[in-house]
Amino acid sequence: MNPFTTITQQKFLIKALRKEYPNSKDKKRDWERIQILENCVNEFESMLQYLYYTDTIEKLIYSCMYEFFLKAEAQSVKGVPMPQFNNKMMLILDYNKEQMKSEVISIMQDLELNKILTELDPFAFDKDEEFNTKFINMTTKTDYSNLLNDYVNNLKQKIKWEKK
Repeated sequence: MNPFTTITQQKFLIKALRKEYPNSKDKKRDWERIQILENCVNEFESMLQYLYYTDTIEKLIYSCMYEFFLKAEAQSVKGVPMPQFNNKMMLILDYNKEQMKSEVISIMQDLELNKILTELDPFAFDKDEEFNTKFINMTTKTDYSNLLNDYVNNLKQKIKWEKK
């Protein structure tokens, strides 16, 4: 799907609806529908044209850089390893979502964090009690996958879009 093609098609449809509007039997209802459709298309187009932005992506990149450089410093690497960081980021971007999730699940299972958490204070891991309860009771890869899906979707909903 090409969103710009969709926008063009929607604008064409709006133009056609405006031409048909004078012959409408329920002018108030049809005018409201046209306005709603126009507003939706305009908002979608403005997001695509970068009128809105979020610094979440930048924060994630800087966080990855920080972790990568911290590891390099711990390994006494001389200089700033930008080429290695760039290679790492390109590798991450080339992975698909399911592949990355599978690797995270594998690590979570290998560390047997659920056993550790049941021996410790179960709410020391995260302030979200529902997340902790789900995490402690996980046994299958599907449980981990569902938990990660919920967690990532929750984080995505917290992203704040701001007008430039």
